[in-house]
Amino acid sequence: MRFPDGSPSQPGRPQRGGSKTERPAAPRPQPDLLIADLGGTNLRIARRDGRGRTVLLGRFATHEIGDLPDLLRRVWLKAAGRVPAALAIAVAGPIDHGAGQALLTNHPALAISSAAIARALGLRGIAMVNDLAAQAMGLALGAGGTREMVAPGTPDDEAPRLLIGLGTGFGTALILPGRGGLPQVVPAEGGHVTLAAETAAEWAVIEAARPLPGTAGVNDHVSAEDLVSGHGLPRLAAAVAAVRGLAPVQGEAEAVTEAALAGDAGAREAFELFSGWAGAVAGDLAIATGARGGVVLSGDLLHRLGGLFDRRRAAARFRAKGRFSGYLANVPLELAPAGDDLAFAGLTGIADAVAAREAGPVFD
Repeated sequence: MRFPDGSPSQPGRPQRGGSKTERPAAPRPQPDLLIADLGGTNLRIARRDGRGRTVLLGRFATHEIGDLPDLLRRVWLKAAGRVPAALAIAVAGPIDHGAGQALLTNHPALAISSAAIARALGLRGIAMVNDLAAQAMGLALGAGGTREMVAPGTPDDEAPRLLIGLGTGFGTALILPGRGGLPQVVPAEGGHVTLAAETAAEWAVIEAARPLPGTAGVNDHVSAEDLVSGHGLPRLAAAVAAVRGLAPVQGEAEAVTEAALAGDAGAREAFELFSGWAGAVAGDLAIATGARGGVVLSGDLLHRLGGLFDRRRAAARFRAKGRFSGYLANVPLELAPAGDDLAFAGLTGIADAVAAREAGPVFD
């Protein structure tokens, strides 16, 4: 006897008259996950529910957070009422996995302990990763949509990829080539490399930035993040004003942006420097890490700047590396879409692995 498609029946299998369409099995519910993204400006808390939907549960100003474990517990229990299957949290700063501690770079006084968070939620353990590692994981897992090409090229699929996050700060993470399991992601602190000058004008601005209040000039060191980031923009504009003998723009990054759009000469020059340095540092880091698989810039800051972020200037400086310019000649520099949530995509993948007890190298 044969099945309706003509294939022979299996020996010993009972046959029934007529054909009957089998109903597809109902999809298995997915683990209920708590994911959190703690940045220099905001904490976002979300839930990936059993239907696979990611729902934002709340957004909180980072500087107003007192007890992080208690806040996570209260927000989660109000939404779900039970212990989550797993928790993954990204922190904008370095992670000490041995001690289970994280340092939020721009708010070092906030205590961040993986053990304390796990106790508050009733979990045996959690995944705590660097924020750019979470974004890089999202990129490696296929999130990111259609990216804007800043400097065109053809990536080397066997080489690492570099993700640079330009937001409140300047973060970096490397995605290593590999197959099977969770992608390997290496978080780094590339934004804290020394900012280099290519011209006398750039050197004058760096020198003017050293004594300015804030992180710039600490131990006589001016890093890329000190001037090329959201919190660095006011210092950059102030340094330009000091060099040019202009009145400085008062306020944060938004005020500098508004002044530049209104035609303020110092603010506009600050954005020219910002764009060039963003490309130059990206190129330096690509050479240092061998990231010929491509460099991706993420963070809504660059999109909010609009035309003030000079893509042509950034692309030119990205590849202007003297006798090593050829090394980057075919390496693409891309900009992730505005509003694209690489962090939540990556945290969901990490939390799923924790729930399945399949933690990969990213949890080392």
